[in-house]
Amino acid sequence: MGPIPYHVIKPVLEKCSPEQLRRLEDFNEHLMEDTDELWFGHFNKAFPSAQLDEKEKGDTYRENYERQVYFREERLRSLTGRIKQSTAERAAPVREVKILYVDSTTCVKGSPKFQRPSHSGSGIRQQLKKMNVPPPPSRSRGAHTFGSGAASASKPVSKSAPLMQKSRQAFKNSFRR
Repeated sequence: MGPIPYHVIKPVLEKCSPEQLRRLEDFNEHLMEDTDELWFGHFNKAFPSAQLDEKEKGDTYRENYERQVYFREERLRSLTGRIKQSTAERAAPVREVKILYVDSTTCVKGSPKFQRPSHSGSGIRQQLKKMNVPPPPSRSRGAHTFGSGAASASKPVSKSAPLMQKSRQAFKNSFRR
């Protein structure tokens, strides 16, 4: 920036944040003599309840501001450390083994009682053979049973819903036109 008088650059410095003002003072050491009033504003804005000791009153407001920022960061670090420690203690579960006795019988993996059923058709047929149940008659389209009409009468006849009947009728009528 060069040797610019403080009263010329003061409006720009008033708009600076504390970090920007610190950087500008590091580059231009002659500004440190005049910017104490700006640091006073930043100090009161950031730490309104902070009171200065007799020892700190002799220091500049820049030094007081930087000291208070350091103390605040230290408190924040200690708090985050305590929070991390307490969450780590709570998050680490203690493993417990609980045994639940339901019956005196135990489940054996190879036991047929506890095997999973097969979802293929052959498994169902095998289970029906074990229970001595005859397999159902095949339902192929070409196979018709001739004999008494009782077999066809024993089938439950499902009646369609009225709207379905109406749509079927309209479908049939569409071919007649």
